[in-house]
Amino acid sequence: MPTISPDRKDAMAILIFQVEPAKQEALVDAGKNNSQKVLEKKPGFLSTSIHKSFDGNSVVNYSQWENRKSYEAAINFLSPEEVKIGEKIFDLVDADWNIYELVFSSGQIPAQLSTTNPVVTVINVFSVEPKNQQLLIEQLKELSKNFVELQPGFVSANVHRSFDGNRVISYAQWKTKEDYQSIYANPDAMPYLDKIKTVSKFNWNLYQVSYTSE
Repeated sequence: MPTISPDRKDAMAILIFQVEPAKQEALVDAGKNNSQKVLEKKPGFLSTSIHKSFDGNSVVNYSQWENRKSYEAAINFLSPEEVKIGEKIFDLVDADWNIYELVFSSGQIPAQLSTTNPVVTVINVFSVEPKNQQLLIEQLKELSKNFVELQPGFVSANVHRSFDGNRVISYAQWKTKEDYQSIYANPDAMPYLDKIKTVSKFNWNLYQVSYTSE
């Protein structure tokens, strides 16, 4: 099964789709088809994990590659037939996508990405100015070490930075959605969250893994 490990120096391509609930399953199916018939055959491909949000409004495709160049080569040199397969995704919805590297991990390492792993996945997307990206990462480290890792139900967290400087993504696993949501009701978390809000805008959603390539 795919894992997220700080020992590996892979590049991650993370595509985030905001979708109408009625189209969520069709989007997942199109993503699986594109992965199986196109991406998984490309040099440098390591894994794909497709997640669907519980509220039906989002799908996230998390793929791992040997390096940034291998992913860019895979998407820039497609045959006409491969392009048609990928277009079925974008006929449904556009994506917010970027290429990332893992900057730190905490908790259970490596995180296991599996359709049978009984955890709730929380994907938190931070929009940030490039000049503040590293500051945001340090703030997230502080939040993780001093608060999140001590909370009941916490399993793991992996924080990624985009190469263009505009995004930071936290990929976290919790035992239940209530365990994660309790953070926002805990006054001890507020000083950390308030600092994060001064340098970034963020949104999160709860997901289940619906497909993996391994």
